[in-house]
Amino acid sequence: MFFWSKKPKKLEQFDALKLKEQIEKQVEILQRIGILENPLNGKILGIDNKEYNIPTLPEILQRLENKKELVKKKIEQGFTKVILVPFACPLEKIIRKYEETIIAHNSNSQLLATKEKESDMDERLELDLSHPVNIWSEYKDGDIKNNFVYFPETYDEINHKGKTKLELLSNPKNAWQIFLIENLPNLPSVGKGKTIGHRKQIETEKTPVEYLKMLHTNKAYQGEEGLNPEAELIYAITYLEETNQIINDWQGKGNISYELGAFLPSSNSIPWLSWDRDFKRADLWKLATWSSDPHTGARVGIRI
Repeated sequence: MFFWSKKPKKLEQFDALKLKEQIEKQVEILQRIGILENPLNGKILGIDNKEYNIPTLPEILQRLENKKELVKKKIEQGFTKVILVPFACPLEKIIRKYEETIIAHNSNSQLLATKEKESDMDERLELDLSHPVNIWSEYKDGDIKNNFVYFPETYDEINHKGKTKLELLSNPKNAWQIFLIENLPNLPSVGKGKTIGHRKQIETEKTPVEYLKMLHTNKAYQGEEGLNPEAELIYAITYLEETNQIINDWQGKGNISYELGAFLPSSNSIPWLSWDRDFKRADLWKLATWSSDPHTGARVGIRI
C-alpha cells in the first residue's frame, strides 16, 4: 500500500490493533467502492471542494501517541476495530456507496444477516431493489445544509456546542477521522452486555440524553463518544465487505444504533441506522432525544 514502509518501533505498542492490516484493508475497500476521488494517491473531495489525502502512517501513529494511555486502556476493554472515516466527503456520497454495496452483495447472493457466532449458518436477506435504503428527508445534503451538528455536548437546540461539518473542516485533521470501536455488529440488549476490563458494554433502552450523560459522567466510559452517521456508515460498509453481513439487524440478533455524535437541532432528534427485514432495506432515520426503545442502543468509540 502506498503509505506503508517497514514497521516502525512505535507501532509495536499497538500490536493488538493489527493497524497495518486493518488500514490497508479499509483503503482497499474505499478504493473498490469508489469513495476515493483518486485511488492512486488516496484523495477524497470534501464538501468544501478541497482535496484531502489519507493520513500517512506517521500521522496515524502520532494520533495514537497523543492519546496513548486512553488507547491502551480501551484496547484492553475491547476497542480493537479501527474505522477510517472520510468525514470530509458529502454524507450523500457515503450513503450512495452504502446503497451500491448492498445492491452488489445482493446481486452476488452475499447479503447476509449478522451472525452471533462465526459457526452460525448463513442466512440470506431479501432486498427491495426499488428502495434499498430508506432515508429521512433531513439526511438529504444534511451536512451541506447544516442540518447536522457534530459532537454536541448537549442535545439542546441552541446551546448544543456542536459544530457543522464545514466548521470542523477548518482543521484539516478532521477531514479523515479515525475511530477505535468494539467490533459489535450486534449491539447488546438490556442484560446482555459483557464486562471487559471493568467496563460494561453499553446496552439498549436508554434515551440519547441518558447515553450522552453516561459518556460524560461515568468514569468507565471516559474518553468515549458516539459515532456520527459518516462513521457508522463506513463501519456498515466495511463489515459488509469483510463478512458479507449487514449490521444493526434489530429483527435478528442485533439492535438499531443511535449516532450520538450528530444532532438535528431543528427536530431535536438523533440519527440512527438499522436494517429492516419487513421492508427489506436499510433505514437511515431519526428518533427524538427524549425517546427510548428496547431495540435501540448506541455505538461508541474513541476518536484519535
